[in-house]
Amino acid sequence: TTHASIGIMSSLKRMDGVNINLIGSGIKEDMNGFMFSGLVSTTGGKAKGVQIGMLANVVGNDASGVMFGGMVNASGKTTRGLQIATISNIAEDAAGVQLSAFSNIASLRASGTQICGIMNIAREMDRAVQIAGIANVGMDSVSGVQIAPGNYAGTLNKGVQIGLLNLCGGEVKGVQVGIINYSNDTTAHKIGLVNINPQSRMQM
Repeated sequence: TTHASIGIMSSLKRMDGVNINLIGSGIKEDMNGFMFSGLVSTTGGKAKGVQIGMLANVVGNDASGVMFGGMVNASGKTTRGLQIATISNIAEDAAGVQLSAFSNIASLRASGTQICGIMNIAREMDRAVQIAGIANVGMDSVSGVQIAPGNYAGTLNKGVQIGLLNLCGGEVKGVQVGIINYSNDTTAHKIGLVNINPQSRMQM
């Protein structure tokens, strides 16, 4: 346990306070406070506070607060607060805000906001928002809003897709707004230039 430390590298069982290292920081259990690493910060348990890793921050359990990773932020469980990275933010349950230049990933559920330059991916969206420069993917149920040139949802449950190409592999209980809208649900609400469902017939 530490209250304030400055060094090159550190390995602690638990951290409460301030920990600044030029290369890396490793916390075996929980971290509470402020941690800065010139390369990588790792926490085996829960992290609460501010983490700055010029390359990456890795948390094995829940993370709450602010995570700024020069390249990647990764949380093994729930992330509440703000994740900022140039390449990717990864969490099992993204309950806060994920901001990145390339991708945001919620391996189990997104219940917050994902904003990135390339692609957002979530297995399930629970009243969440995805905004991407290229594509949003909700592999299972999507409840919320997807805004991107391309959007995909396993099922659209009280949600909205806004983009050039909107795809839904299952039932739609929401609205698709785009140039091309596709769903397996013939009763889906679609607003667009080309609206397609399994009953559509294509002619010259």
